[in-house]
Amino acid sequence: MQDFLILGDWGDTTTFLFQIIHAHIQKWSVTLENPPIFLSLGDQFYPQGVHDIHDPLFHQNVEKTWKFWQGPIFPVFGNHDKMRNSQALLDYHYFKKWNFPSAYYLKIISKCKMGIWFLDTCVLDIEQSCQLNVPLKTLQPDFQQLEWLEKTLDYYHSRLDYRIVIGHYPLSSCGPHGSSSFLQTFFLPLLKKYKVQLYLSGHEHNLQCISSIESNLTCIISGGSSYFHPPTATKKPISLISSQYNKWNVLFQAPFVGFWTMSVNKYNVLLTAHYVVITSETSAPSSQQVQNHHHPMSIRPIQPIWSTWNILILP
Repeated sequence: MQDFLILGDWGDTTTFLFQIIHAHIQKWSVTLENPPIFLSLGDQFYPQGVHDIHDPLFHQNVEKTWKFWQGPIFPVFGNHDKMRNSQALLDYHYFKKWNFPSAYYLKIISKCKMGIWFLDTCVLDIEQSCQLNVPLKTLQPDFQQLEWLEKTLDYYHSRLDYRIVIGHYPLSSCGPHGSSSFLQTFFLPLLKKYKVQLYLSGHEHNLQCISSIESNLTCIISGGSSYFHPPTATKKPISLISSQYNKWNVLFQAPFVGFWTMSVNKYNVLLTAHYVVITSETSAPSSQQVQNHHHPMSIRPIQPIWSTWNILILP
């Protein structure tokens, strides 16, 4: 069995929300027999990324925060990571568990018969990145990324039991950012064609699970770590882009902050949402806090109550 932590948008490690999540991740990790793998879904450095490989944020966010972590960390770029010197995230090697070889890459987990494709969706969906004020100089167009994705999916799709793709921007979302029309138009057909089972993303500051009605694709959003923005309260199928590929069903939305984990064996993949239950002592955000995109949501410093929600994925 191999366990994974699925977490994005943790780039402000000073918020109280992140601290309660970080403590629970530590408790979860010590229960495992083998070191887990950390799938980091982007926005590792709020608010403006880093200047260079010597930026103090590397020490604060990576070396200090994840000192306890025993397994490898595999990141992707988020839009905040692109604000200054995104190349520094690739050049940084002072923390041996940090594995970021290139803007997009593939990892094969042989014992699980699993392939994980890590993508730079900030470059793929340049329109969304520009709307988020990402500097154009950090968004060098890479027309080979989708070609590489299709070639590698074509080669491995019959050789692997599980195919997982990771990017920062969600395909479909009920959160404030919403869905990506570019990814649904040009990217989703590849996932459908090669029977990708999971697409993992962050960007939205909440936890969601949305499934495709027309394929076996399940989308996981795990961005409710440093901040929290509640998703839209709906359980109805959503169709956000006029497309034959865009029929979705909302399976789960966490009421508060948390993270996802994944346990893989030769029979199935178990995805678990770990989230804090809202009580009278854990107040929901005000409308002003929601409008302020990166205002840390205030909650009272009490012992949080945790709950879980599971979904099983078959080969």
